[in-house]
Amino acid sequence: FRFKHYSIYSEDVMFSRVLGRFQDGDLAMMTVRLQELVESVRHRPGVSRTAIKRTFIELAVNILRIASNADVDVDAVLEPTDFYSWILKQNHTEVMTDWLLDLSGKLMVLMEHHQEAEEKEVIKQACDHIDEQIGETSLSLQTVSGAVGLSPAYFSQLFKNEKGINLSSYITERRIERAKDLLRTTERKAEDIARQTGFASATYFGRVFKKSTGMTPNGYRRQSRHAPAGEN
Repeated sequence: FRFKHYSIYSEDVMFSRVLGRFQDGDLAMMTVRLQELVESVRHRPGVSRTAIKRTFIELAVNILRIASNADVDVDAVLEPTDFYSWILKQNHTEVMTDWLLDLSGKLMVLMEHHQEAEEKEVIKQACDHIDEQIGETSLSLQTVSGAVGLSPAYFSQLFKNEKGINLSSYITERRIERAKDLLRTTERKAEDIARQTGFASATYFGRVFKKSTGMTPNGYRRQSRHAPAGEN
């Protein structure tokens, strides 16, 4: 940013709380914290109008930095672009407050959309990884989360929120779908298919397959061969 202007209140706890609520995406609580900060600055002994303006400038600079670091195009919503000069010309704290909150709200929306897009891409990468490694018995929360560079706990919650199912259940579903495909289109034995789809043993494969489909693997193969076109 062009402006690197720091007021004497930059380390103030209330200042940090305003920025914290912005990062949380909580505009309502940010409004409360901002009002607390403004009132605190106003009542400091000997405070000047310029000091209040400098506080708003520093808040704006930090908010824009946070949004920019989140890969948000801040120029798309920044009006006026020369906010430094604009703030210095203002005579009413309420005007500056409304401007800062309006800017923050717009940036929060963009940050949320960007995060949602990133999360969807991560889940897509994870699903692609699962399909590529479906034959590996070691496929697990730890290996998949590691492949996309996230902690197991965070990734597990993210995956369930996005797909509506936990990761282990999803992996099992993908294994079964792959096994169905092999049963329909090849003459491979159930033991070979179990190995190719990442099941630890043919016995375990048969048990999981029947629980999922209501049929044994061979029973499913026989039925699929006699089913009308387009049916599994």
